[in-house]
Amino acid sequence: MKKNLDHWRQVHLLLRWLAPLAMALLGVGYALWDHMAVESGGVSAHVIREALFFGTVGPLLAWLTLSWAVAAAEAKARAKDELEKRNQELLFLNAIGETASQSLELQEVLDGALDKILNITGLEAGDIWVLEEYSLSLKSHRGVSAQFVEREATMALGECLCGLAAQRTELLKMENLDGDSDMARPACVAEGFCAVMSVPVQARGRTVGVVHVASRSRRAFRPQEEQLLAAVGNQIGMAIENARLYGEARDFNQQLEQRVSERTEQLSRAKEELSRKARQLQELLARTISI
Repeated sequence: MKKNLDHWRQVHLLLRWLAPLAMALLGVGYALWDHMAVESGGVSAHVIREALFFGTVGPLLAWLTLSWAVAAAEAKARAKDELEKRNQELLFLNAIGETASQSLELQEVLDGALDKILNITGLEAGDIWVLEEYSLSLKSHRGVSAQFVEREATMALGECLCGLAAQRTELLKMENLDGDSDMARPACVAEGFCAVMSVPVQARGRTVGVVHVASRSRRAFRPQEEQLLAAVGNQIGMAIENARLYGEARDFNQQLEQRVSERTEQLSRAKEELSRKARQLQELLARTISI
C-alpha cells in the first residue's frame, strides 16, 4: 500500500507541472495561430497580451487546482495511514489484555507482551523488569546476548535508565546513547544500543516494573509509541499484580494444605495412641477379672 501511495504521489507531482506547462504552450500557440493564420495579422501588442493571458492565467489556475488536489490526496492518505496505525495499536492492546486476563502465569504474559511490543514498534531488542523488594529483576528479554542476561540479572533502583524510570515513575528515553553513555550501563553500550526507552510499569498507583526497548540504529521515538508503551505498561502492571495475588493465594493454599495434612497426621497418631491405650486397658481389665 505504501508503494502504491508513493507511486500516485509521484504521478500527481508530475502532473502538477506538466499539465500547466502543456496548457501554457497550447494557449500561446492558439493565440498566435488565431491572429497570424486566421486573421492574417502580425504579432502586435494585443496579440502578445492575449498570449501572455492564455499562457499564464490558465496554467496558474491549473497549477493551483492540481496543488490543492495533491495536498488533499496526501492528507487523506496520511489520515488513512494514521487510522490503520490506531486500529493496529488497539488490536495490539486488546491482544495483550486478553493474554493478561487468560493466563495467570507471569512468564507467559511477559514473554507474549514483549514479543508484541517489538513486533508493532519494529524495534530489535527489549526486556521487562519486575520490582522485587528494592531492586529490579530481569524476567523477560528479546534480542540481547547471553552475556547481557547474565550480567543484568538484577538492577538497583536509580541505576541506568531502567532504574531511574522505576525510581522517578516516569518515561525516560535516550535517542543518542553514544552521546549520553554516562547514563547507561556498560552492558547496554556493549550491546550496541543507540536509542533506548524505559517505561515504568504501574499497578494500583505504585511501580511494579519497567518495560525497556532498544534500537541498534539511531532513531527518534514517536509520541504515539510513547503513549502506546505507557498503555502497555499499565496492562502489564495489572498482569504482574494479578500474578502476585495468584502466587500469594497459591502459597497460602499450599500452607493451608500443609497445615491440614500435618493436623490430620497428628489426629491420626492421636487416634492410634487412643486405640493402643484402649487395647491396653481392655487387656488389664481382662487380667483383673481372671484373677
